[in-house]
Amino acid sequence: MQQAGAPRISFVSLGRPWRSDCVSRASRFPTRIILWMPLSRRARLLGLVTDAKDMLKAAEILHQCGEWKVLMPTYYLLGHATQVALKAFLLAHGDALDKLKNRYGHDIAKSAKSVVKAKHNTVSPLVQEHLPEIELLNFYYKAKELEYRVTGAKSFPTKERLILPAGCHSAD
Repeated sequence: MQQAGAPRISFVSLGRPWRSDCVSRASRFPTRIILWMPLSRRARLLGLVTDAKDMLKAAEILHQCGEWKVLMPTYYLLGHATQVALKAFLLAHGDALDKLKNRYGHDIAKSAKSVVKAKHNTVSPLVQEHLPEIELLNFYYKAKELEYRVTGAKSFPTKERLILPAGCHSAD
């Protein structure tokens, strides 16, 4: 049982999952779930969440600047934040770090489908709702086309749909 007033770790795969002002179906893992982990695994998990949060913030800053020349870096950061957040969820739910690297690699759609299969009460439906955007972004992210220029027409999900899911409200 979680003690009253104990700190909690907020987490979801997309959007503003780590912001305290996000009022949505975002899952909150009670501290007690994290505490049973060995210290090194716990540190890895919290590091992944922190990294995903930082990448998401950087993507938000690039998106808000309105400069069209930063489109690919913005989508790269959104893809990487999604990848790291999904892997943090899977790590928190028992997957080994080697499995995360070898089984999922940079395939964010595959990671997302595993999160959906976990049938977590609040995270899985949110990931399921954003699965079309994740799959569309995954096509370019997995192929490294967001890091290394590949010419040709591309079709991306809207950045707003990846940055701010329905139900989240910013205090900014």
